[in-house]
This record gives sequence, structure tokens and C-alpha cells, in this order.
Amino acid sequence: MRTVVLDGERLTAAWVVLAAGAWSPRVADDVGLDLPIAPRAPQMLLTDPGPPVLAPTVSGIGRRLSLKQLPTGEYFIGGGWPSAIDGAGTPAMTCRVIPENVAGSWEVASTVFPPLAPRRVARSWCGLEGEVIDGVPLIGPAVGLDGLYVATGFSGHGFQLAPAVGRAVADVLIGKGDDALAELQPSRFMRLDPEQVRAFKMDPVSRPLGTLG
Repeated sequence: MRTVVLDGERLTAAWVVLAAGAWSPRVADDVGLDLPIAPRAPQMLLTDPGPPVLAPTVSGIGRRLSLKQLPTGEYFIGGGWPSAIDGAGTPAMTCRVIPENVAGSWEVASTVFPPLAPRRVARSWCGLEGEVIDGVPLIGPAVGLDGLYVATGFSGHGFQLAPAVGRAVADVLIGKGDDALAELQPSRFMRLDPEQVRAFKMDPVSRPLGTLG
């Protein structure tokens, strides 16, 4: 049985699931678990609405771009352009959009898709993500800590994966799971060089994350 303290209340359970996103490494540190995860803060842009002209989602090879038009006419622009992270690794960790990256994202999107040019950026924001060193989520029992299950490090794809992952993890913990999550287990990093992990965590940009949303 594992015991956690939440808002001063002690809770005991057969399993505790660590699913704290970008804050997971800090929580893991408290129990001596070193997760190969670094915080990242990709930005998103939303334009004013325009006529419906784009049906598919447009991505770029060699460019930071993810572009789609919403049913309401606005364009949703991502692609992993980074924002600034304040207080990395602390409970108060936040992110700030970088104006130069807003301009860069807009330039790429409007160049690739010229009908976007008449629109204007109505809103820009960022979100904190936990990125695993290989870009693949960590889902499975923590190594060396009985009763702790990890489900974190979705590397920019958490919104898409979370419903299926939640169902799969719940099945595993009640004994109904299969081997679908086997390749995602944290044990795959047992032989990873600690210096390599440290360097990854210190890298402020790394590879581009997938888009949020």
C-alpha cells in the first residue's frame, strides 16, 4: 500500500498514479525517482474568423507549423514554437509567450497558406508540457517503487491521448490490462546515461513539441 498526503489529508491506496504533467519530475524527486522529463511551453495562436476555405490540418516538414481552420472560421496555429518558462521545476512554474516567436509562427503559417494573410492574431497563449527524452510518454510501474504507477510525459500530445490512456491505465490497475502499454514503461530508461538525462533537462528548447489541442 502507498500513502500520499493531499492538502494535509493522508490517503492510502494499493496504487498511486503520478500524472502531474510538467510538474511530474518535481513530485518524483520527492520519492527519489529521476524521470527523464523536461518542461516545455509551446505557444498557440488564434486568429479572427474568416470565410471557410481550409478543411484539412496543414503541417510542415522542416518548419514549425500546425494550421487548421475551426468550424467558426478562426485559424488555430501551432507547431511547437517555444515560450519562456519561469520558475522551472517549482510549484509556481508558469510560461510567457515570446513576441518574436508569435511573429515567427505567423510568418511561417501565412507564407505556407497565403489565404491566411488578411487575418489577424486575436489571441496567443502557451501551455506547460512534460517532454520525455525520446518524445514518447512514460506509462507503467515506477522502477524500484512498489505501488507507484507513472502516466506522464505526453510530449505535446496529452489532449489527444488522455482519454484512451486513462481507460487503459484504469484497466491495468484493476487487473484487466493487456500488453498495449508494455513499450511505454519507464523501465526502458534503466540503462540511460544520467549525464544524457541531465543535459536534456538543461536544454531550454530541445526538439519541437507537438501542438496543444
